[in-house]
Amino acid sequence: MTGGRTFLGARWVRALLALTPPARQPGLALWLLGLAPHYFRGRDRGGEAHRNRVSRELFVRDVLAPFLAPEQDLLDIGCGPGYLARAVAGRVWSVTAVDVSRGVLACARVLNSAVNIDYRTPREFFGSRRRVDIAVSLAVAEHLGDGELSVMLSSVRPTLRPGGRLLLRVAVADSDTSGEGVPPSAGPAPGLWGRYALRIHPRTRDHLVGLVERAGFSDVELHALGTLTDLDDGLAARHLLIATRPHDPVALRTALEFAQARPDSQGGMRVGVGSDARTGPDGVAAVLVDLEERRATA
Repeated sequence: MTGGRTFLGARWVRALLALTPPARQPGLALWLLGLAPHYFRGRDRGGEAHRNRVSRELFVRDVLAPFLAPEQDLLDIGCGPGYLARAVAGRVWSVTAVDVSRGVLACARVLNSAVNIDYRTPREFFGSRRRVDIAVSLAVAEHLGDGELSVMLSSVRPTLRPGGRLLLRVAVADSDTSGEGVPPSAGPAPGLWGRYALRIHPRTRDHLVGLVERAGFSDVELHALGTLTDLDDGLAARHLLIATRPHDPVALRTALEFAQARPDSQGGMRVGVGSDARTGPDGVAAVLVDLEERRATA
């Protein structure tokens, strides 16, 4: 009936949208999203859709724009109804927007479609060997435990081209009171609440940097979002983590030597950098499925 996780993952959601006349699909998509516990704040679905659209457009303008370029391929992790994907689509070459719920992706295709947006499940994207220049996630990292976050980071890294950027919204703790980088209040609670509640995991700066660097990223930076935008939205109450997938020095040296030996027909040098093998798509899919389950029951 519900697809095993949330009703938005059930097949009937996609079938219902497909059978609905196009003019009525946006209203139905908003109604379906409004039944979920975490996409909209109030009952005014049209107003909430407008708020989400405007907030993501302003966030892209104020925060993401310096990192974007027209020739880039961008990955949006945990895209939900696609408001960020739509806001960024006009600034890059392509957007792959990933979410674990096929029903939410169906709603996103109705509400926030664009010719250069490709909505996919994690399994579809991470199993495709596609590469991107920048990966962004605004709604996932702060809800993951250390093990889950490490899985996500290790899965995203091979999809980035060398020199590509990772941008995450994260929760930063003021101080380390647990000795492990995560305050006790962010740890698991007993019983069903600890298993299913959608919890925030604040981490100290050093702990966050360590997790990201162990996943193979470099040049990690943390910036308070409140210093980058005056947007009155929950997005601005966190930090922006910026990291880079470094160039593999061995692969880079090999590519440069090959280019020097094989000039192209235009007299220039053909330089390409090899990429390492991808990690399995099932790991990140499982992490996002678990997060969606916690959201649905929060």
